[in-house]
Order: sequence, then C-alpha cells, then structure tokens
Amino acid sequence: MVTIVAIDGNGVAIVAVDGNGVALIAVNSLVPKVIDVKEAGPGGACSARKVFGMSQRFASLSLIALTAVAISACATKKKDLPPPPPVVGTVVPQTTAPVDNGSVPPPAMVGTTVIPGSAADFVAQAGADHVLFGYDSYELDEDARTILGKQAEWLARYPAVKVTVEGHADERGTREYNLALGDRRATAAKNFLAAQGVDTGRMSVISYGKERPAVDGADEAAWAQNRRAVTVVAAKP
Repeated sequence: MVTIVAIDGNGVAIVAVDGNGVALIAVNSLVPKVIDVKEAGPGGACSARKVFGMSQRFASLSLIALTAVAISACATKKKDLPPPPPVVGTVVPQTTAPVDNGSVPPPAMVGTTVIPGSAADFVAQAGADHVLFGYDSYELDEDARTILGKQAEWLARYPAVKVTVEGHADERGTREYNLALGDRRATAAKNFLAAQGVDTGRMSVISYGKERPAVDGADEAAWAQNRRAVTVVAAKP
C-alpha cells in the first residue's frame, strides 16, 4: 500500500492507494494555527497550547482512520483472492508381497515310462539281455539259465516278437576259432529258449566272434564280459 500526504494552508489531504483502488481522506483545519501570544491576550499562550493540542487530536484521529482503511483494504484483498486449489491426496503405491518360493515344493520328477513289449521292457523283466560263459566254453551255468528262463517268460507274453541271439568271444584265439565259438554260444542260448517253449521260428542266431567286444581291455575282467550271448529284440515293423 502507498500513502500520500499533501499539506496546504487549510489542512491535510491523506490519500491511501492499494492494488484494488484509491481511498481518499481529506481532513480540514488539522494543521494548528500558531496564534501569537500578543493577539491572544493574557491567556494567549494557554489558548495556543490548547489549539495545538486539539490539532494533535485531529491528526491522531486521521491516522486511526487511515489505519482502518488500510486494514479494510487488506482484508478485502484477501477475500478477493481465489480459493486455494484442493489438496490432492498422496497415492500410496501398492506393493505386491514377495512370493516365498522356498515354501513351494518343487514339482515331482516324472519317471520314465517303459513301453510294454519293447526292448527296454524285455531287459527290465528278464534282468538282462545277455548271459556269460567261461573261458573257451559254451556251457550254460546256473546264472545263465535263470536269465534265459525269464527271457522265455517274457517272449511267451509277446508271441509276435522275434529275437536274434548273438554269440561273442574274447580277443584270444584266431578270428575263425572265435567265430565258431560264438556260434556255439548263441546256439546254446537259443536251444534253451526253445526248450522253454519259445518257437524256433521266432529266433535266429549270428556270431561276431571277437569283433564286437562289450568292454575294451586285455585282462580277465574285460574278457569275462566279452564271452557272452545276447538276445536282441527285433524292432517292430
């Protein structure tokens, strides 16, 4: 707010200006007249002081009025202000609770399914697809008979399945000798299966001699695994 005071010979003019307009207050005869003591007479000095005091009271009233106008203007200005914008509430982001993976049990392992009538099923039911022989022999021992008996039982359940019985030998001896020994071992296994009721028309024999060892090595442990007869289930047409 700007306040302008103008003084002339007759009084005081007070102008109050704010941002909204102009308020004018004019007060006459507010300036005290200095009265000569001589003109006033014996009580002149006292009268002059009284006049001066009265003028001071008028000036004080003028200041009070100006203050009231200023306060009113300020109050009016505050009322004219636009209302404050509404307070927008703070949006609290929603958080997703962490998933405790440790509490979820892992999926169960899916076991391998053996198809009935397949080569894998033949080995699983018989315990093995081969039998072992002693050195330079084609005689079946007790373990070999047990395995061949289980093979015959499986072949009886699947009469349409055909097999090939392979004869093998270890690396010792000549190629021709081991081929002949392998053929005797394959035939021995085939004859035992036939004695258990397997049709000979479903079985064939072949000898590989020492050409296809199951285990590489030149010691008794390797040789013992290579002296064998293997029953191979033929693939279905």
